[in-house]
Amino acid sequence: MTVAHSTARTIGARSGGFVLSILLAMFVAGCAIRKPYVPPATAPVALTEATAPAFNEQAYDPRWWRLFQDPVLEELEGSALAANYDIRAAVARVEQARAIFDDVKLDRKGQIAGTALFDRHSGREGQVTLINGRTQPELDIAAGQTERWRIVNACSSRYVRLSLGGRPFRVIGADGGLRAAAETVTEMLLAPADRVELAVGPFEDEGAEIAIESLPYRRSLMKVPRRMSWGTLRVGRRAPSVVSMPAELATIEPLVPAGPVTATRTVRLGAKMTLHGHDWLINGETHHQDAPVKVGELQVWDIVNETGLDHPFHLHGFFFQVVAVDGVPTVPRAWEDTVNVVAKGRVTIAFRADDRPGPWMYHCHILEHHAAGMMGHFNVVRV
Repeated sequence: MTVAHSTARTIGARSGGFVLSILLAMFVAGCAIRKPYVPPATAPVALTEATAPAFNEQAYDPRWWRLFQDPVLEELEGSALAANYDIRAAVARVEQARAIFDDVKLDRKGQIAGTALFDRHSGREGQVTLINGRTQPELDIAAGQTERWRIVNACSSRYVRLSLGGRPFRVIGADGGLRAAAETVTEMLLAPADRVELAVGPFEDEGAEIAIESLPYRRSLMKVPRRMSWGTLRVGRRAPSVVSMPAELATIEPLVPAGPVTATRTVRLGAKMTLHGHDWLINGETHHQDAPVKVGELQVWDIVNETGLDHPFHLHGFFFQVVAVDGVPTVPRAWEDTVNVVAKGRVTIAFRADDRPGPWMYHCHILEHHAAGMMGHFNVVRV
């Protein structure tokens, strides 16, 4: 914090030419090529096998699905619920928790800090971490039970490489609802705006304290990655558990046939130096005005990151499938509206716009980049 503030004051006191020199050095230093983040897989963890209880409408809280959508899209809630219908009975008695991860940047007086010059480059990261508005909360889970966690990364720019003390957990949902199948991992990368649904537990060691933490993740050479503590999960006394999870959670029909993928549009994420720091660009301009999208027409977009930093690409109003990474076709496992595009990387997405004509947008969800121009506008039009 001290270095960042000191740097901002020093740069502010220099001439415009010196500012450009510093920014050029920052920009060049950030131009590193990295491979996409892949979470390490582990052997599956067996759940307690039992007959699924009868569906309890009160136990299933549909308000959660609003976290999977933009506020203006409440009409999509029905389709999200339909995608989840097959396993509602299976999880009706499972404990459920929502966790909103956020951070706050404070000045030396403990007040909300102003925006520094460096924040425009790498995004604003706070030194105080919060889960549901609380610092370092202590959460409880009964031994032998599995809980369903719904997590949102609400940070302005901080990436959360989530770990529960290195213990395995299962990823069962993404931005747009359930995944095709659960995936057992020991960590999960959440870019800003990412939403994820996890099956956490069962843990057998009563009295254990499990760290809820973020492991180091290098999204830019200008940011030194650090391990961050978010809270503690305490394993309490054993309690009865009735859990069943089908092998297939949802049916994800690919929008694009198997094989090479041909894009219908290219969205280039770029930057240029200015006297006030950086402008962040879409296809060479700030707040890019993109071509219209026709209702029902298959859209295949290449998102190309030409910068030295990761960017979480967020599409408003529509869920997409990731169909290729760096030109290599992938099998879509979930519906998403946010995907991380690593420095110098490329992600190809596919979606169809339904019949909701009008203006929509996409942008980098590092909010300082969004504000500085890394945003595109397009109109959905009827044929």
